[in-house]
Amino acid sequence: MTETGSVIYAGFLRRTLATLIDLILLALLGSLLLYLLDLAELHAVSPPFERELMELTINSVLPLMLLTGFWMLLRATPGKLLCDCQVVSASTGEGINGSQTLLRLFGYLLNIATLGLGFLWLLFDRRAQGLHDKLAGSVVVVEDDALITIEQWLESYR
Repeated sequence: MTETGSVIYAGFLRRTLATLIDLILLALLGSLLLYLLDLAELHAVSPPFERELMELTINSVLPLMLLTGFWMLLRATPGKLLCDCQVVSASTGEGINGSQTLLRLFGYLLNIATLGLGFLWLLFDRRAQGLHDKLAGSVVVVEDDALITIEQWLESYR
């Protein structure tokens, strides 16, 4: 966690935990949808290409759509909400707009393409911004600073 003035920026550990929660939830949702497709036996009547296209949509396109929707509507994904974080504009402190959302998503894809190097940028930035945050002009802030931080919680078990 990094603090600048009255703004507390979510640090690497808190954001990593939020991302892990999101990945688990997305995996559960994807598995459930694929299971329901199997129950409906759509693969029995659909050509293999259509089945693969459905799987690609569920495993790739749907998560990207959910990310953008959560960022714009709630300012956070479920994992970030559970970790008391919000994605806001670095210049205004308000929710990010449509172009910032798309730039942030593009930055996520770049981070993945570079095997996570853009995410590691969080460790060295004073506002804990990753590549995707820099591109979009966004920051992730802690909304409830009365709670114990993830870092403090981990330290209590050492």
